[in-house]
Amino acid sequence: MNFIKAELTTTEYVNGEHLMIFVDDIRLDKWLSSKLDDKNYLGLIPTWLGWLVNPKEQEYVWIKTKLCETKTTIVPMLICPDDLDFSCTIIVCEVKYTDTSVQWTRIGIDRTGRPNYIGRDIEWLENVPSLHFLRQQYEDCLNEFMHDCNFLDVRLR
Repeated sequence: MNFIKAELTTTEYVNGEHLMIFVDDIRLDKWLSSKLDDKNYLGLIPTWLGWLVNPKEQEYVWIKTKLCETKTTIVPMLICPDDLDFSCTIIVCEVKYTDTSVQWTRIGIDRTGRPNYIGRDIEWLENVPSLHFLRQQYEDCLNEFMHDCNFLDVRLR
């Protein structure tokens, strides 16, 4: 079982602290970079920050995040902080809920670049293992982002 949390930190390309997803006490972008031995993923930021410049893209993230409670869903998880939209790097996770856990069964790079087509053209990262979290821990992490973004109307539980 892996550990997930939201924590304030700094990243390579954002001025000041912001919430970040940590997996097993490692920033998610750093964790991904280490698994791929590729520094190009350093500095990617969570879509859950609510910073996407296109409101429809941000809404898409929250809809997909909520949808995975009922079925396995592709969720945009990390984006490039330069563009803050779906035109650049998008790291997606295939998310599956159970009664007691949440699993990121696969992690990949979305190549579609359009909200309605996210998940249709994914380069799955074979060297990146699946992650398995306690459901309550996962929801606590997600709720930190939702509270910080004032997305209280979609807050879990």
